[in-house]
Amino acid sequence: MKLKIIILATAFCLLACNRSEEHPNFLIVFTDDQRVNTLGCYDENCPIQTPNLDQLASCGIKFTNGFVTTPICTVSRACLLTGQYVTNNRLHQFVTPMEDDVFEKIYPQYLQQAGYFIGNFGKYGIGITKEQEQVFDVFEGTAYQGPAFRDYKGKRMHDAEWLTEKAEEFFDMVPEGQPFCLQLNYKEPHPSSQPAPEDDTLLDNFNFNRQFLDTDEAESTLPEFVRTGYGVKAYFKAKFNTKEGMNKGLRQYYEKMVRLDRSVGKLRKIIKERGLAENTVIIYLSDHGTHHGERHLLGKWSPYEESLKVPFIVYDPRTKSQKGAVLDDMVLNIDVAPTLLEMAGIEVPETMDGRSMK
Repeated sequence: MKLKIIILATAFCLLACNRSEEHPNFLIVFTDDQRVNTLGCYDENCPIQTPNLDQLASCGIKFTNGFVTTPICTVSRACLLTGQYVTNNRLHQFVTPMEDDVFEKIYPQYLQQAGYFIGNFGKYGIGITKEQEQVFDVFEGTAYQGPAFRDYKGKRMHDAEWLTEKAEEFFDMVPEGQPFCLQLNYKEPHPSSQPAPEDDTLLDNFNFNRQFLDTDEAESTLPEFVRTGYGVKAYFKAKFNTKEGMNKGLRQYYEKMVRLDRSVGKLRKIIKERGLAENTVIIYLSDHGTHHGERHLLGKWSPYEESLKVPFIVYDPRTKSQKGAVLDDMVLNIDVAPTLLEMAGIEVPETMDGRSMK
């Protein structure tokens, strides 16, 4: 009898271990307008310190060629959720909800059907119907920019601090023993966001140099529709062509990242305190990059690398062999959805254009 109990107990432990192996938790940290040179792990000359994100990269995989397929906020967010090119997810307008036949195939739905508790907070960036909101176990997001600060729990919170609080509440809501997937959508360092008050003067004495291609000669090589388009107009309107305007814009751009970095550090601490660290996969990327004067351009929307290239970090604590790996393989935002599904043991549908990184 005792031997039978031991055998049953051993079998149960093996099954539990296999379930843990097949059903990791997922945390997707999704930023807005972030270039790769905003993190110390990507650029040793970065004017700010990002110790928490640098540590995440040193414990996981840092991809040096991470790109988005379409550098437009709404479209890129739809590409992440669906694993599809815009030609297939058909989302072409701001604040417009996904069509239902597309929405029912986003990666959170597949995970939920496999038993995951799913949540989404922050700048969702896509229009959403009440019916679509109710699909998520927890959802609190905005279809467009959303506020830089919020009044919450009796205090005024910076967007990144608010997201940390919401994530902690989410972890408390997850039913015991159930795997989860949480996507946190940060506004930083998008122009609609602001530095946290304690970081607002960090780079006051730091001076940025004009970009190498920020010259009249470089501008003349641009296609006419680019020279007369939004990016060039924004560049002059924001006075990025002046030393004063450029320094103000870039100082705040980097200062915003400091609070985001602290948020990621606190999130990892919360996950560890809850005993979830050994089975929680973290994927970090941005919806696109942005121009800072290169080719007389400001913002995204262009086919140039400044607009398309993003930081891309995958941290899987279950795979020790990949610790600190730096890979030059090209990865895309549409690769995230199939990767999550394969990690969860779910067959990747043929409707997804992306390829699993696993």
